[in-house]
Amino acid sequence: MSDQSATAETSFNAAVDLKSSNLSLDRELSLLGFQQRVLEEAQDRNNPLLERVKFLSILSSNLDEFFMVLVAVLKGKVDPNLSSPAEMEPPRGNNVSRGEPRPHETPEV
Repeated sequence: MSDQSATAETSFNAAVDLKSSNLSLDRELSLLGFQQRVLEEAQDRNNPLLERVKFLSILSSNLDEFFMVLVAVLKGKVDPNLSSPAEMEPPRGNNVSRGEPRPHETPEV
């Protein structure tokens, strides 16, 4: 690395705190803005029906991933001893997470 690029990197790091919570908030707001635009495409009646369904599928997948990551980050802030996402998952015996009825609920027939 040249002295000039090292100096530029140092001045950039001094100007921008890469560990700032504002940066992650900006990233999350940007992602939500993108999801809003995908939803608008799904709601646009000028798009063919199959395209609208594809946009809804993309939105569903993206939001699912977004909230899984967000919840993992929040759980990490609450309990920093959790080191991996696998440790943050609910126990395997949790029927609700698999869409199975709770013991006090009767399944629809």
